[in-house]
Amino acid sequence: MDPKKLVLALALVLFTISVAAQSSNWNVEKVGAPENVLQVTNNTSTIKLVKLTDSEGDPVTGQRLERDDADLYYRYGPFNERNNTEYLVEGYYMAEFKANASKTTKVQYNLYDDSSDGFETAVNQSFTVGDMELEKLTGPTSIMKADEEYTYEIRTINRQNGDVLSNSDVNVWFTNGTWTSEKYDLNNYDNDPEDQYWYNSKVKTPPGENRTYVMHIEGSTTSGSSVGSRSWEVDTYPTLEGKVNTLHADQGCNNMSFFTECSGETLIETEYEVTGAEAENVNLSIRKWHPNSSQWIEHDTTRMENLQEQKYEAEMNIPVIDTSNYSKKLQLFYNATNDRRQDVIKRNITYHSFEVNDLSSAKTPPGDYNVRMSVTRVFSTEQLNRSDIDADITIKTPEGENYTSFTLGDMEYVSGTGTYRNSINIPITEEAGIYSKRINVTDQFGDSKLLKAPQTNFNVTNASKTFETTDSIEMDIQRQNNYSYEMEIENTESVSRQISFDYTDGIEDVAQVNYGNEVNINGDETKDVPILFNISDVQSYDGEITLSDTSSDYSKNVEVMLDTPECDYKQSQICLETEGVDVDVSRTINVNRDFEIHYLGPSDSTKTYTPVVSGNISDFVTVEPETVTFDEDKSNAEGTLNYDFGSTGYFSGTFEVGEVSLDIDSNIEDTVTRENEDDENSNVNTGDLSFSVPNSVTITSETQSVMISNTGSTEIESLSFTGTPFSVETGQGSIPEGGSKSFDLTFSEVSSGTITVTGRNGDQQEEHTISVSAENPEEENIQDLRDRLTQLDQRINEPELQSQIDDVSSQINRLESQYTEQRYQSIVTSLNNIERQANSNTGGTQNPSNPTGPSEPNSGGGGFLPILIGVLVMLLIGFVGYTSVIPEQGDPGYSVLGK
Repeated sequence: MDPKKLVLALALVLFTISVAAQSSNWNVEKVGAPENVLQVTNNTSTIKLVKLTDSEGDPVTGQRLERDDADLYYRYGPFNERNNTEYLVEGYYMAEFKANASKTTKVQYNLYDDSSDGFETAVNQSFTVGDMELEKLTGPTSIMKADEEYTYEIRTINRQNGDVLSNSDVNVWFTNGTWTSEKYDLNNYDNDPEDQYWYNSKVKTPPGENRTYVMHIEGSTTSGSSVGSRSWEVDTYPTLEGKVNTLHADQGCNNMSFFTECSGETLIETEYEVTGAEAENVNLSIRKWHPNSSQWIEHDTTRMENLQEQKYEAEMNIPVIDTSNYSKKLQLFYNATNDRRQDVIKRNITYHSFEVNDLSSAKTPPGDYNVRMSVTRVFSTEQLNRSDIDADITIKTPEGENYTSFTLGDMEYVSGTGTYRNSINIPITEEAGIYSKRINVTDQFGDSKLLKAPQTNFNVTNASKTFETTDSIEMDIQRQNNYSYEMEIENTESVSRQISFDYTDGIEDVAQVNYGNEVNINGDETKDVPILFNISDVQSYDGEITLSDTSSDYSKNVEVMLDTPECDYKQSQICLETEGVDVDVSRTINVNRDFEIHYLGPSDSTKTYTPVVSGNISDFVTVEPETVTFDEDKSNAEGTLNYDFGSTGYFSGTFEVGEVSLDIDSNIEDTVTRENEDDENSNVNTGDLSFSVPNSVTITSETQSVMISNTGSTEIESLSFTGTPFSVETGQGSIPEGGSKSFDLTFSEVSSGTITVTGRNGDQQEEHTISVSAENPEEENIQDLRDRLTQLDQRINEPELQSQIDDVSSQINRLESQYTEQRYQSIVTSLNNIERQANSNTGGTQNPSNPTGPSEPNSGGGGFLPILIGVLVMLLIGFVGYTSVIPEQGDPGYSVLGK
């Protein structure tokens, strides 16, 4: 062998031994109070800390432990099942087990070095076992915010007889070995006849985010006759925080951004940004205040959409509030969540139901006087439905006497403008002066708004007529344009007159007489005065222009009515007029539906549209013409939807022209031939549709099977399921006559509510409702697991199985603090395995007080290592000496040693 290679090999051996020997110099140190709680409740999970340091006294981390091929584990009970410790911080490790006084009152820690194939060191830690159970009533357990105050409520119970213990001292504290909080004395004592005794106080959680601590709760009676404790592993998490970046409404609110007042049916847009930690979900709710119960009632909730990193957006409609039951205030409730973290932002909004606008002229000569008003949403031009309001109008003379009165039913509604009007006559014989109106409007919920003097005053003049002009102006407007009108004004006297103009609210933004200037008319002159109507938004306008002689009190009101084409559906620059697009017939005949398109865009523009039908109804519908072009000379176009059904059934889709989209729903009943479509005997009877569903179901998870039975005399071609307040998803399927089928429903959330089941066959349709009751299985499931575990614990003595039982007990404790279906099923599987092993063991059981297994570590076991090192050193010295006296050729003995 090459001498150099031998030297390298020996050096490698020595290096390996020296590295492996490092762990033999590590120390496993017991940890005392308060880092460890030393009195434990019998048959209850507890956590103990142990510290691992190296020969220099530095903490050994979990990474270093793994790198050096060492293992720190613990044994509890029979000491034959090793359980890995969990690394905490700076050399501190956790051991979690279920204390049992009948087995042992100590836990043993072992440091095992795989490279040296033996135990290196061990330490035992003892504790006291008592029978005080500490029941946590409130307060977080496993996950909590850092540096946050929580109220903990603890009840102390005698575990042997179940009696509630009074006169107890209860403390709560946190530790990770390197840091330990103060002990919080839960000294607020409550003695409620129903809930009996408990102890409570505010406790501050540990500092620092994303850290792990051990929480100890320790109790003892004042006499010391009963003691116990509970311990949990707890994690602190970053505080979830966010802010509202945008809150926008085009109209309907007092501001476009970050409004504080809104009316009903207002679309709002908002963005929420997560600024601290991360959110899994952000929900936006609109809540309304119920004064009788003094609480917020959720009206609607939507999940905000995460369009970019940590920024969530949503649209919602401000509701119309039943003000007979709710007050006029709303709340936007932003709720960001992640695990058990939550950030809530509340924005209060004052609600407005409607407002009344008096659009009448403020000045009029004797004769006809038009009373005009509109009822709209506040901060909006949207009109309230006439069926939802009522009104009483009273007019009084200058002396304050009632002149006339009428109701909303006496008023004409001008479609498209939202204006209500009624003409009253004030004869010239009546006294001139200031008349007043009193307008009182009430909506469907009984909320009323009153307009009265002086806002509603108007002046009736008795001056002599000095000029003549038209009584009204009527024009049709088609597109965005400047429309002109020539109004003739005749001076009826020989002196010159100067005429000024005023406009009511309905037209003040679109009408302009004589380019905004007053008009001078010579005596006995007739002049054509230009009026310009600037129409940027094609809609109907209704109002009055008041012409006044500036040298007298004479004035005249000219009614202005600007009409648009008939419009059933309007969106942006398209107005669609149609007799309807739905078709419901009893046979497969050809049906036509006519429509008319009005282009409302700029008069000097050209635009082409392609009417489109989509959905399964599109197989039976054609559109004529296929395209429509509008230019300077063309603003209207007619078309036809041709329906040619070749089969029965339920068909749906959409009809779209530009921005206008209409839903089409059609039922076609019985199939007939073209030749015999007038022969009623040719109709094919499809039978009666009928089916049955369960009256109620109980759900404990997101999935549930429901059996549907076809009890009719025809096939159920399709079934749909609609859930409230949750959504429901399921596969499609038909059910033959007399058959049954099970549908697997997937719920968006485990919640009580209803499911509406709709069955269809052609045009036949039937609905049934299923009541849904939701049960939270967590508490019952955990109790079932504990009952099974107790039964197994009583009948099993095998050390291996007993160790598994202890492990499952620890898992159940974790399940109690953070329940998941996956964790629950894993524990069920473990219990099933233990039961199978217990049932298959037919031999004798081993006494857990005298188990077999690895012997206790020998404190002198490390003596073999120095001997081994010494032998290797002697070999190395001999090798070096040998190489220094190798005989050369010619030396004595070369023939023996030299070769």
